[in-house]
Amino acid sequence: MKFEDYKNEHYGQEAVIMGTGPSINRLGKAALDFLWDKVVIGCNEMVFFERPVDYYFIGDAQTKLRGYNSNPEAYNAFKPRLQKFYRDPLYVPDYCKIPSGLTDGIYYPCNFTPQRLFPDSIEVLPPLQDCYSISFEMIQFALYAGFKTIYLVGQDCDYSDGTFNSDKVLDTVHEHINKVLYSWSLFEEWRVFNCPDVRFLNINPVKMRRFDKFIL
Repeated sequence: MKFEDYKNEHYGQEAVIMGTGPSINRLGKAALDFLWDKVVIGCNEMVFFERPVDYYFIGDAQTKLRGYNSNPEAYNAFKPRLQKFYRDPLYVPDYCKIPSGLTDGIYYPCNFTPQRLFPDSIEVLPPLQDCYSISFEMIQFALYAGFKTIYLVGQDCDYSDGTFNSDKVLDTVHEHINKVLYSWSLFEEWRVFNCPDVRFLNINPVKMRRFDKFIL
């Protein structure tokens, strides 16, 4: 399949966008059962999570301490239930290139621009737009696929305790947080005009407190 084949593939369904903030460690079995009854879209270190995801996105190779370059074998071996997506290395800076030529997923183009703007229309993807967090690429996919209720999980924007998989985080991640929070504010404005019929629910919010709060 190609990325374009997923347009409205899940029209009207519910999706979970799984980030890797440490708050996901505090989800109990009942909460996980509730979330995993939906289509789960995960990223990055979700390869080490206790439950599988349906769609998986990875775009940043990162370093030998964290991310794809820390354990290529584990990342390559991970199999989501439906599809794996790689940010095409042709479109991104050298520091975050995923290897080309991997055959178990779909490479998607992603624009890196200084403004980090969201797409003019969700109807004409790809390319996707980089907005400081791969969560926004997962959201663009979810909107393109037609989901109408989207649960945001692990979007903590607070890594003082590491990610769910580690208590170690590079200093640059802390510097990055304000940029991600700013992107969430831009997205909240963008979605009012571009997807007003889609409901976003923010599960157990930490520092990112936009959208309807939902406690599990």
